[in-house]
Amino acid sequence: MFCGTAEVTDEHVWPDWINRALLPELKLHKVRTKTDPVSKQTEGVGPSWGGPDLDIKVKRVCGTCNSGWMSDLENEAKPYLTPLILGEAVVLDRRAREIVAAWTFLRVVMAEYTHPRQIAVPEFHRRWLYKERRPPRQGVYIWLAGYSGEDWAAFYRHVPLATHKRPIGSGYRPGHMNAYGVTFAVYKLVFQVFGTTTAMPGGDIQQRGTLGASTLRIWPGRGKDSIVAPVGQPLTDATMDRFANIFTEPPR
Repeated sequence: MFCGTAEVTDEHVWPDWINRALLPELKLHKVRTKTDPVSKQTEGVGPSWGGPDLDIKVKRVCGTCNSGWMSDLENEAKPYLTPLILGEAVVLDRRAREIVAAWTFLRVVMAEYTHPRQIAVPEFHRRWLYKERRPPRQGVYIWLAGYSGEDWAAFYRHVPLATHKRPIGSGYRPGHMNAYGVTFAVYKLVFQVFGTTTAMPGGDIQQRGTLGASTLRIWPGRGKDSIVAPVGQPLTDATMDRFANIFTEPPR
């Protein structure tokens, strides 16, 4: 999916070191959804997934990418992510935020291929990550938040979107999708990613209201100062569900 090589190997969607950081009795859950941009109705796609660990693999990357730049990114991100996953505060400078944002975007790209018919991240976004080792500078926004609830040790919701008003009829049509929203959580750490292939009004996106006070946008970066993450009050079980639905329902 990155370099175009035909010889691909199995790769973990969620790196194995996360499993070692989590308690074995924690519940894991994954949900796929699709949303009609006209009716705003969201429904599940395929079965929900639950299991004792995050052992999910896709056969979409080559051994060179897997053991090369992808492995390097894991090693760079792990010192920041491990304490955040366990609910501890971490100081993130500009470079750290860039590393964590790149890791987050890589996980979003990988997770999409657990259900290939719902692919929404465009190829040029994947190629940008491969060449630049960071998310695209325009059209991709990434937020980080804490989580204080107990319902899930892992959570994943993927929403292909259309920012235009063209009727799409029944079913999902990849050609009509020009945006995507993904929310995923690992224990006490929550990420949200919004990407689009079209220019957004105003050229910038910010979280608003009570959810905005609990989220830190790490991409595109703002300022050079170090920031203690997460910020504000962590998401609860109720507010995390609202947060994950932000692409289909405006936050209250």
